Amino acid sequence: MEFGICFWEFYNMDYKKFKADKLFDGYQFHTEKVLITKEDGTIEAIVTAEEADDIETFEGILSPGLINCHCHLELSHLKNVIPPHTGLIEFLCSVVTKEISRQKLFNKK
Repeated sequence: MEFGICFWEFYNMDYKKFKADKLFDGYQFHTEKVLITKEDGTIEAIVTAEEADDIETFEGILSPGLINCHCHLELSHLKNVIPPHTGLIEFLCSVVTKEISRQKLFNKK
């Protein structure tokens, strides 16, 4: 994936330039490429190393940010039942207590 950017724009704006052993664009790995971002982190371009100056170089792989988008549907019935920001131990105790109560309710004959 190549992003277009005007040569003059590239040299006259405040961009950050990053290079690593490998650059992953979400589809494939690149070597000898430079990631160009705006100050806010927005990706502007991926260019050859010859097209960039003032490059920050890293060992390893540069990759887009990954989002943890998993969900826990089995706990959705507890939304607004367990108070937030109580810590892990309190959360787990609440889940177990509420889940046992729910199972007793549904297993009544």
